[in-house]
Amino acid sequence: MKKIFFCDFCGEKNGKLLFVNFDHLTKKNKFFNLIKCGKCGLVYLSPKPKNIKKYYLDNYEPYNPHSKDLYFSFYQTLVKSFYKKKKTLIDLSKSVFCRIFYPQPTSECGKILDIGCGNGGYLSILKDGGWEVYGLDFSKKAVDFAQNERGLINIKQARTEILDYPNNFFDLITMNHLIEHLPNPKKTLIEAKRVLKTGGIISITTPNFSSLNEKIFKTNWFPLETPRHLFLFEAKVLIKLIGEIDGLRVTKVKHDYSSYCFAKSLGYLLGNRPSLNRFLMTFKIFFLPYTYILSLTNHSDTMTIYAQKQ
Repeated sequence: MKKIFFCDFCGEKNGKLLFVNFDHLTKKNKFFNLIKCGKCGLVYLSPKPKNIKKYYLDNYEPYNPHSKDLYFSFYQTLVKSFYKKKKTLIDLSKSVFCRIFYPQPTSECGKILDIGCGNGGYLSILKDGGWEVYGLDFSKKAVDFAQNERGLINIKQARTEILDYPNNFFDLITMNHLIEHLPNPKKTLIEAKRVLKTGGIISITTPNFSSLNEKIFKTNWFPLETPRHLFLFEAKVLIKLIGEIDGLRVTKVKHDYSSYCFAKSLGYLLGNRPSLNRFLMTFKIFFLPYTYILSLTNHSDTMTIYAQKQ
């Protein structure tokens, strides 16, 4: 008897099995189906783990500080200069580079909420630039590090379905590689809209299932992140989901040229050996010409969708 898969978003039951995958990170002997809805195009995991926490190990990268590689340090110094109120000539030059390589959702500082903030690396950069920063994550380890090591006092451990903030409180809300982890993305987006000021921006960065690398690497495509990624989106699918929320309007879609996911995928394809992975991540900068071309053609590994509260 053929197994029937029901889409989490539209309820359609004609889902197509794309492939079966396992967890490359924990290497647990359990397999999960990746299904694509034939009606709305959503890609979703089936079955979903009953205890998802066991797949988030202590060494899970977003919970731990970024290594000070060239790419991250370059990003850090550009963003800090971009948000400085009083800029030196060097800061002005860095700001121009920031606008080109790392365009920010807004040029004005205010209150920001980073949902799924991990260890607080991104918020610490924005705080240095003048932002009033808030964040939440469900990992106690990540929150403790953000509070104790980075001094980010407005970071807390919490879930995303109910946000404990007043209405119309934030100027900017970011979800960096979060929405694909959420059991109920629409409910979180509705809450985010509630606590966002009118005219404020929600920035959603997530894997792009229309990526050329997904077609090349298939089960070795790093952004699959089975089973931590419960959903995967093409731009049109996520835009449709946002459009169902009254008062939110998509204003821009940006495709990222980062070579991080390509290097990770190549490591999986070649055996997922720690020494090889470290080598590929060290020299991932040399893959940038290829990933930059992908971004120009909207086939990059990740994308950012900006939505404004009307």
